[in-house]
Amino acid sequence: MADSLKTLLKKRSSIKSKLTIYNNYLNLIKSSSDISELQRLDLAERFNKFETLYSEFDELQTNIEVLADDAGSTLVEREDFDRQFFNLVAITRSLLGASSNGAGSEAGFRDADSAMVNVISGTRKKYTARLLLDNGSTANFVTQRLSEKLGLSHRDTSTKVTGINNHISTSTQSCHLTIESLCCIFTVDIECHILPEITKVLPSSFVHINHVPITSGLTLAHPNFNVPSVVDILVGAEVFWNVLGSKTIDLGKHLPKLCETKFGWLVSGSISHQSSFVSSHLCQHSNVTPDLTQFWELDNVSSKHSLSLEERVCEQLFAQTTIRKNDGRYVVSGDYVEKMYRAIELNPVQRPLQKIIFRFDPSEPLRTYTLNTVTYGTASAPYLATKCLVTDANITRLDRWRRIQYIRQHFWSRFHNTYISLLQAKSKWFHSRGEVKQGSLVLIKDKTTPPLLWSLGRVMTTYPGVDGITRVAELKTKRGIIRRAVNCICPLPIED
Repeated sequence: MADSLKTLLKKRSSIKSKLTIYNNYLNLIKSSSDISELQRLDLAERFNKFETLYSEFDELQTNIEVLADDAGSTLVEREDFDRQFFNLVAITRSLLGASSNGAGSEAGFRDADSAMVNVISGTRKKYTARLLLDNGSTANFVTQRLSEKLGLSHRDTSTKVTGINNHISTSTQSCHLTIESLCCIFTVDIECHILPEITKVLPSSFVHINHVPITSGLTLAHPNFNVPSVVDILVGAEVFWNVLGSKTIDLGKHLPKLCETKFGWLVSGSISHQSSFVSSHLCQHSNVTPDLTQFWELDNVSSKHSLSLEERVCEQLFAQTTIRKNDGRYVVSGDYVEKMYRAIELNPVQRPLQKIIFRFDPSEPLRTYTLNTVTYGTASAPYLATKCLVTDANITRLDRWRRIQYIRQHFWSRFHNTYISLLQAKSKWFHSRGEVKQGSLVLIKDKTTPPLLWSLGRVMTTYPGVDGITRVAELKTKRGIIRRAVNCICPLPIED
């Protein structure tokens, strides 16, 4: 396990070095007074490759968090990477937006009424997140990344989310979230459905606001509303109308309005120019009874599934408490279980939890039995069984070779001690079965070589004793004629 962790840490260092290289490249681009078309195309191509870096890091970091002993330090690594990555994404989009629009033309946008707020983690620690206010939504949502970062408790649910153009997605978990304003004393507790992603970065590209006459002295809900960034939370009408104030400031024609809220002043509206981009959001949800389609959808887990905090703890606990015996069986530690997984043994310390009272016949007295395998079924039993199978598939070549050699030696040991002895029936004590006779095909035992290398021989002549029982046989082999005692040869059960 230590070697695997070292390998993962080296790969993570490689990914972080790519982050540094890309950051240096952006600094070089920013130092230019004007970005040429060739530089813009080169930046766009590099950015497309850079965006795939996050999924690689997320998958790698998840594996590290499972194997690492110090979960706190690994979470700090994830937070640092997220901060650097999304900062570079915002800078890149800003550069691409500025170069593509030119000095006299700016891409229009519709701001989505976003605000920066404090959210409370499971340990009562405060984190800053971007919140989207949408009075057209009938539910609240939070990204899976933020909920895991906060360490919130998840609850299973089955909720369909219907958006624009009747696009339907499914949320299978929900959580309780506490939100605090950054500008005044205001706190709200909401129930949120958890989604992998709420929307793409907003706005989609950097927007120049030099000509927007924002009144000085106002506390904006989102000071950097014109810089592309990730949306962490979406709150619907339930919260929207409670935080909205009565004051508004109209900045002029084709310019946004400022709306007073308990989160600060929202920049709401659009900046329209020749190249216009409009982004709007509509969400509705309805609780449904799971049908057959949902059953298959929920059981089809992506190969790049991002583990929740609880799942990571389970993976780490499994790695620390599970061992494998020489015979190939796993020994696990788990809760009291009730289903039948006979190939997986339970830790001897926990076996007393699996005692049963049983008798084979009503006339017999009751007896107490201790079950040694994962036998009864609670929520942990399926996980322990399937995790053992998955772990068995993900082994190194050396481990696979060792297991093959163990199975091979085990087979020949059983073959030698069980099957071969059956071929040598002790006819002296019962009756002669006449296996050793002229023309019989036999294996010639050799204690210096494994059974797989034993030679074949054909019985040419037998030499019985005074009692008529054959004691010695003359054999023809590929090396010539030899004599062997009957207890050193094994007649093969081949019928003529």
